[in-house]
Amino acid sequence: MRARLAPILLAALCFTAPAAAQPARAPGPPTLTERPVDGTSVRRMESEIVVQAPFESVARLLRDYAAYPSFLPRFRTARVVQRTRAHTQVYFQLELPRALGTLWFLHEMSVTRDTADALEIQGIARSGSVGRVETTVSLERLPAHGGVRFRFSLFGLPVLPALPDTVNGLLRDAVRAAAILLRARAEGAR
Repeated sequence: MRARLAPILLAALCFTAPAAAQPARAPGPPTLTERPVDGTSVRRMESEIVVQAPFESVARLLRDYAAYPSFLPRFRTARVVQRTRAHTQVYFQLELPRALGTLWFLHEMSVTRDTADALEIQGIARSGSVGRVETTVSLERLPAHGGVRFRFSLFGLPVLPALPDTVNGLLRDAVRAAAILLRARAEGAR
């Protein structure tokens, strides 16, 4: 059997285009990182993923807060309430998984870095049905790759007591899903 497969495998290797000739594809799932936060067992979760799309189109997508429900299905509402030079206040309604309910909060989004090759947007919940929510979204142009590196950091504490493992699991799932869904939207819009 091996003797019969060897010529087939050799032919497949010879007639397959080299890796450099194949179109660049974004790698698989996002890389996830957990960081401790002083004073709590809940951790700050971060996802990182490479997106095969132009920097400008991904940056435009990230800044269009009102469009988040169109590609982030748990977002029921995203409405810009106030925009100033320093920040944008966005009202979000977010459905939690496993029928855990709906959160709402006013999130203050501030662009903290904006260059031709990098974008960073930090957010903090100012009011709502959440105890604390902090986000950081960053985008970095990858010239050699032709795409961008997207990072999403999320920390959240509920108002009501909850098991840290439950909260950490929800945060972990949220940053993973956000990275995958953003990549799908950005790559599909090319």
